[in-house]
Amino acid sequence: MKNLGKLAAVVVAACTLFGGVGTAYADGQSDSSTAILPQTTGNVIGDKTSVSKITVSDVGAHTANVAIDYKIDKSLLPQIKNICFVADVQRITEITTTAKPTLGYAWGPYDVACSGVSDNDLTQSTYNQIYGLHKDQAIVDVATKVVGKATYQGFTRFYYFDDDTWGNKESGTFNLTLIGLNPNTTYGNRNLSQSGLAPFYGNLWNQTLKVYNQGGHSSNVNFSQLYAGFRIELKNGDYVPFAYAAKQVPDFTTTAEPATKPSTDLTDANKGSLQTSDKTVNAGSVARVYVNNLTKECAAKVEKGESCFWYSYIYSNPVRLTGPDGSPYASIEKDSAGKYYFEAYIPDSYSGDHKISLVDEKGAIQGWTDVTVKKKPVPAVKPVAVYRVYNRNSGLHHYTTSKGERDNLVKLGWRDEGTSFTAAAKEAANKNLKPVYREYNPNDGNHNWTMNKGEHDQLVKIGWRDEGIAWYVDSSASTNVYRLYNPNSGEHVYTTSKGEYDQVGKAGWRQEGIAWKSLK
Repeated sequence: MKNLGKLAAVVVAACTLFGGVGTAYADGQSDSSTAILPQTTGNVIGDKTSVSKITVSDVGAHTANVAIDYKIDKSLLPQIKNICFVADVQRITEITTTAKPTLGYAWGPYDVACSGVSDNDLTQSTYNQIYGLHKDQAIVDVATKVVGKATYQGFTRFYYFDDDTWGNKESGTFNLTLIGLNPNTTYGNRNLSQSGLAPFYGNLWNQTLKVYNQGGHSSNVNFSQLYAGFRIELKNGDYVPFAYAAKQVPDFTTTAEPATKPSTDLTDANKGSLQTSDKTVNAGSVARVYVNNLTKECAAKVEKGESCFWYSYIYSNPVRLTGPDGSPYASIEKDSAGKYYFEAYIPDSYSGDHKISLVDEKGAIQGWTDVTVKKKPVPAVKPVAVYRVYNRNSGLHHYTTSKGERDNLVKLGWRDEGTSFTAAAKEAANKNLKPVYREYNPNDGNHNWTMNKGEHDQLVKIGWRDEGIAWYVDSSASTNVYRLYNPNSGEHVYTTSKGEYDQVGKAGWRQEGIAWKSLK
């Protein structure tokens, strides 16, 4: 199967899209302002290209090779500005309707946009966003009305060239690698509309109407559309749309993933082929694992610029590792020194002594190695001071992280009581952060701060003003922040002093326990 790794590396080094990098975008119902649509506005060229045959080979659990036999009129070759070879994948498996959809139709040949997320730029999250099975997604008809929900998989995968590296020939065969496929799944063309090749949203509306007329729910929609071909844009703006150079891909069924091997299957006899740097890997990072005794079959593929899509696991309880791009397999590559390797993402939660294994597409163990997983470092928490000021006239306290707000209140006569406690700066990497909400009572001037979203929503519902998130606290912090309530004034006070908490409680304030944690 065609390997894109080398081409992708060239593209990054050159900082330009001039070679066949695998790229994709997800099908779905986007707002018109964000939808991925072709931008060509020239005349359609409809009689100078053809696809004579589509062949599928090297089918795995998540991948397949699609070979496109194409012909292009010789007169077009010097005029080509860019060409992209395309596979358009659509599957709809389940639909539940809540209303009859209003259908919409667009005249003209179906076309695709040759822009999206490059294989180089795939991440753990974007892989599933593009290639995953999307469950219970809202169905929005042409009248922008939600008419049900659907489960589907849909993406357009293509290889874009704006130079002659694709060959610039009148005829030939282009091998396109399909990734993102589901195991044990049949892909092809079933239950298509009368018009044949159609955009995803049109197919979804038609299938929704069909299910609506049949009673409103189907867990076996069994719709599939899979075409492959190419799209050409000429230097004068004219173009060959995808529909005029595409053909149905023959049905094929992906294989099952190999059964997971128990740790008892990792023996001295199959150990030793894998190697990591210093026998260590880092949690939350990508590990490179070298394969010292690669099978002749796989080595021959890699030497031809193809890939072996195998599987890697981490033990003791085996968990399949994903690739750096979020893919569910390990792609065997070759580095500049001629050494074979694969890369795998080590989950955040691992630390200590473990084993990493490599299994081929048939389930045979190709090696394993002992590794020490270094625990992912906890990101340093940036402290944020929460200031306390006191109004001598009303007896109310106020809390804020804003020096400007504090200084302004002090100028108005409030007493500066210094830093009450320490919150945490908002950091995406810190999973321990929790928001503290702030509300204001316009009737008596009281503010309230709470981590309880239910309390926040209830106060807003009865007339308090929602002032959003006041600050964030780190749930792993060690210092208690206590909350007290004055039943006479309705004021809440917050303090890290257990002595103050107990003393004020004895004075008649209601002790409400620990509100949240302070960094110090």
